[in-house]
Amino acid sequence: MRACVSWLKQWVDPGKLEKLAEQLTLAGLEVARIEPAGELSDRTKVVIGRIISCSRHPDAERLFVRLILVEKTGYRLFAVLPMPVKAWSQPVH
Repeated sequence: MRACVSWLKQWVDPGKLEKLAEQLTLAGLEVARIEPAGELSDRTKVVIGRIISCSRHPDAERLFVRLILVEKTGYRLFAVLPMPVKAWSQPVH
């Protein structure tokens, strides 16, 4: 089972992760390893855009192709996702 530290913080004060792992192991929950889930420390890799069109994928009945307008640069990107658009102009990232 994987558990997120932010979720664990709702129930316990994790303090140092190694100490938390030791406490969980003593409680009967084996901790095999602690892995970082990744941080968004480099926010230059994240872009915000708005969906401006959506159509069914031509080769897959459960996929939808979206045209996304990236607000900061004006670029238009295509994304293939498994669900239809719920609201036009909804933000995506």
